[in-house]
Amino acid sequence: MVLPDSTILVDFMLVRLTEILKTLLVYPARMKQNLELTGGLIYSQRLLVALLEQGAQRTAAYEAVQRNAMEAWKGGAKFQELVAKDPLISRYLNASQIEACFDPKYYLRHLSRIYARVFADASGASGGKGRPAGEGGRQGRRAGRGEVKGRRKGGRRDGQRRVDLRRQGQESL
Repeated sequence: MVLPDSTILVDFMLVRLTEILKTLLVYPARMKQNLELTGGLIYSQRLLVALLEQGAQRTAAYEAVQRNAMEAWKGGAKFQELVAKDPLISRYLNASQIEACFDPKYYLRHLSRIYARVFADASGASGGKGRPAGEGGRQGRRAGRGEVKGRRKGGRRDGQRRVDLRRQGQESL
């Protein structure tokens, strides 16, 4: 009886979420203020990745980012200002690269693609199963799979089909 209970629960969750989203109030200015409360610390991971991409040793880069983050957290100065003055960080990143690490737009770079994919079904332009037109459905993903010793790749010798429910739930993603 797990399946009926699960579907009832999912229905309840979707109805509740729909109600929440219909009445949700978004205050962009307040969102920006909340992000700024950290003094730029939310960008520390992006800064660390940028340092590693430029060839910095992981341990040294981590220590430099952490040292500056802790000083900013204690109220010494803004994180970005501290980072710009750090000799190890400035050895690997110039001022424009550091500034790019602190750009919140980086985290929104895929937003238009996400909206297009999510709302493609609503406009009727879907290629099936929640995919935008042109991405193909299940058959498109199976194309190119070959036979291995008389059976499909990933198939079982006894001919039974293994079902992965986690993957089935992701078909519409």
